[in-house]
Amino acid sequence: MKTRNAPALAAPLAAALSIGCGGTDNHQSNPSSEAIERRVTQQAAPDPPSAIVDKRGRSWVRGRAVVYAPDRLPGGQLPQRPPQSGEEEERKLAAMADEELAEKLSPRSMYAGYEYSLEKPSIEGARQFRDYLARKARGERGPEARGKGWSLGSAGGTPGKEVSEPLGSEATHANELPIVIGADNRQQASHTTFPWRTMLFITDSNWFPGSTGQHAGCTAQLVGPSFAMSVAHCFAPDDESWYSTRNWAPGVDSQATNPAPYGYWNGCYWVTIPSSYTGAGGYYDFAVIEFSDMYPTCNLYPGDTVGSLNWWSGFVPDGNEVGYVYGYPGIGCPGSATCNKPQIWGIGSTGMDEDGDNIDHYADTTEGESGAGLYVIDGNRYVVGSHQYWYSHPLDEWNEARRLEGLFFNYLIDYTAAE
Repeated sequence: MKTRNAPALAAPLAAALSIGCGGTDNHQSNPSSEAIERRVTQQAAPDPPSAIVDKRGRSWVRGRAVVYAPDRLPGGQLPQRPPQSGEEEERKLAAMADEELAEKLSPRSMYAGYEYSLEKPSIEGARQFRDYLARKARGERGPEARGKGWSLGSAGGTPGKEVSEPLGSEATHANELPIVIGADNRQQASHTTFPWRTMLFITDSNWFPGSTGQHAGCTAQLVGPSFAMSVAHCFAPDDESWYSTRNWAPGVDSQATNPAPYGYWNGCYWVTIPSSYTGAGGYYDFAVIEFSDMYPTCNLYPGDTVGSLNWWSGFVPDGNEVGYVYGYPGIGCPGSATCNKPQIWGIGSTGMDEDGDNIDHYADTTEGESGAGLYVIDGNRYVVGSHQYWYSHPLDEWNEARRLEGLFFNYLIDYTAAE
C-alpha cells in the first residue's frame, strides 16, 4: 500500500515502447578483445535443428515458425501497462497439479526464426516453486541470495574477482526534480567507465552506430560475464509473436567519437521468457539473456570486457534506500525536452516499497528504460529487479520493477550460466 503522494520526480514510464530491451561463470577461455569489439551477426540456419541440447543437457525442441511483429517506435507517453495481480496469479499456480504447473512455468526462446521450448518441463522445478509459494503464503522468507558480478573497474581488473569500485556520480543523482533549470547532470557522458558501460542498449535490427532517426529501444543489465536481465516486452509483444532479432551493444553514446566502443551485434544471444507471458500485466514480464555457448550463440562474454553488476535476490526495501535506474531513454530524456539518443540517463530516489512480486520505486524514467536494472548500493552495486512500467493511482503514481525473486530468480539461475 502507498503511504505518501508521489514526489515531483516520479515521472511515469510508458512501458509499451518496443517495448522499451551475478553470479560467476566457469568458462574455460575468453574471446580476445578484438573478437569482442567487432560486429558479429548470428546467421539464421537454413534448416534449424529440430532439437537443441544446451550445456546443461536439456533438450529444446523446435516449434512454430516465428511471426514477427512490427517494431514499435517511441512516440510520446503511451498508456500505462495494465497491472496483473501477482498474488492472484500465484494463488492459481499454487492450486495446479505438478504437471500443469510445470507446463505453466515453462520457458520459450527464439532461435533462427523458430520458437523453441523445453522438451520436458521440469516437474522438480514445479515442486520447488510450489514450496516457495507455500512458504510465502505462511509469511516465511527464504534466505536472501547475492551473486557477484565481474567488477572490472574503470582501469580494468581481474575477471571474477570483486573489485572495490568508486560510487561514481550516483550520489549527485538522487532525488532530483524532473524539471531542471540549467544543466541536467543525469546524462552519463562517461559511458566507457564502470558501471555505465555494463548497461546494454537493446534495439531493432536497423540500428547501427551513427545511424539517424528513431529506433525501437530498450535496456538490459549485465549481471554476469555472459548473462543479463531485462523484461519480456523488449523481445515479444505477446504470446503469438516476437520482435525481429535485436541489435545490442554495451556502453553506447550516440554523440561520442566512437558511439559503440565495445562493438555491437545482431543476435548472438539466447533470450528466455516465460511461455505464459501474454503481453498484459507484469507477473511474467521478465527475460534472461545468455551470450555464451551454453546455447548455440556466438559464444560471447561481454562482461569480461565491460564488467557487470552484482545481483541480489529477495531484497526487501525499507523505504530509506536509494534505488537507481539507468538506461537508454527512447523519447525526450528525463529533465530534458530533447536528447541525443541513444545515451545513458538515470537517477535514484528513496521511497522504494515491496509490492508482492514487484518493487515500487520513484526513480524518474521514460520509454526505452524498460529492462534497466533497479539497483541499490550496499558496499557494492546490487541489481534487485528489472524496470517494467508505470502505475497510477488517484493518490499516487509510481514506477514498477519486476522483483528478482521467485520465478524470475529461478529463470536467472536455470536458463543462464549463473551459479
